[in-house]
Amino acid sequence: MKIIFVVFATMLLLTVMACSNGGGDEVSNEENPILSREYDMWEYVASKTDITKNYDMYDTDSKYNPIGEPHLNAGQIKETIINQDSVQYEEFIDGTLVDTESLSIMSSAQISNALLLDGVASYRYIKLFSPLNEKCIFINHYENYNPMSGYNFKDVVQIKCSDYSTFYAKGIGKVMTQIHNTMGDSANIIDYYSEKIVNLK
Repeated sequence: MKIIFVVFATMLLLTVMACSNGGGDEVSNEENPILSREYDMWEYVASKTDITKNYDMYDTDSKYNPIGEPHLNAGQIKETIINQDSVQYEEFIDGTLVDTESLSIMSSAQISNALLLDGVASYRYIKLFSPLNEKCIFINHYENYNPMSGYNFKDVVQIKCSDYSTFYAKGIGKVMTQIHNTMGDSANIIDYYSEKIVNLK
């Protein structure tokens, strides 16, 4: 009987201590401040200055490890500042313009970036592991990101949308895309994996 009472008293004491710390959510946020941090996605998806970025293309395996020879300087991403709330995004492959989009702040809470986030406007201020819209989620933040030898980026967010992930460096914009394509019919499906990496050298 004494043993049971001691166990009960110990459990009661631990419960009171937990309550005095403000509950689970507050303790979790204090122990994991990265989960409570709110990110301004506009600072990542759009460059803060006019910039032209060359990128290299790699065929990869399903874990995005490169296979075969890379296609170096395969394309360019050009971002031009229109005003403080709007950036023109252009992408070239082998010198041919393949995409033109306007990235803009729609309101204090939303960004319009059709090309970058699966064609859907996204939330501007979000926390890690939160959805940007119905198709994309903010899944990672890296202080330093080295996808492979020779490439190094700082302060990078990773956005996952359906069959691809896009990586943005703060103040620079898009720096990498990982793509998963499938070809064939239901009886014979072939998966293709590739990535584009900006070369800032």
